[in-house]
Amino acid sequence: MMNSTERSEIWKRLQQAKIPLLIMTVALLALLFTGRESSEKASTSFDDQQAKPVIIAEEESRLAETLQDIEGVGNARVLLSIRKSAQTDYLSDEERTVILSAGSGRQEPIVLRTTSPEYLGAVIVCDGGDDPDIQWKVLEAVSRFTGLRSDQITVLKLRT
Repeated sequence: MMNSTERSEIWKRLQQAKIPLLIMTVALLALLFTGRESSEKASTSFDDQQAKPVIIAEEESRLAETLQDIEGVGNARVLLSIRKSAQTDYLSDEERTVILSAGSGRQEPIVLRTTSPEYLGAVIVCDGGDDPDIQWKVLEAVSRFTGLRSDQITVLKLRT
C-alpha cells in the first residue's frame, strides 16, 4: 500500500510529464493506425480530386520550360498521358481524416503516403524537333523527368 506522500509524489511527476506523455500517446496511436493495413482506411480529399488536372498541367508546363532551356530546342509544348495520377493518402478513422495540431492554430492531416504519377507516354513538339541531336536530348530529359522509356516518347517538329 502506498502512503499519501508517495501518491502525491507520483501525481506531481505525472503532472510534469503531461505534455511529453501526450505527444508519445499521439505518436503511438499514429504508428498503430499506420501499421495495421487491414483495418486502415486511407482517404483522398475532395480537393485532391479537383487538383489532379491542374497538377498534370503544371508538370507539363514545368517540363516545357525546362526543355526550352536546352540549346536548340526553341519553343516547346508538352503533352503527358497518365495511367495513374499522383495521390496522397491520409490517416483516417472510421468516419473522418485524423488531424494533427501543428501549432499556432494550424491543423494538418496526417499523411500516410504519397505516390508519384504513372505516365503512359509523352508527346513533345518543339522548334528543333527535326534535328536528331535535339530529339536525343529531349528524349533523355523527358525520360529522366517521367521515368518513361524512349519508345514511349515522341518528339516532333513544331509547325512554323
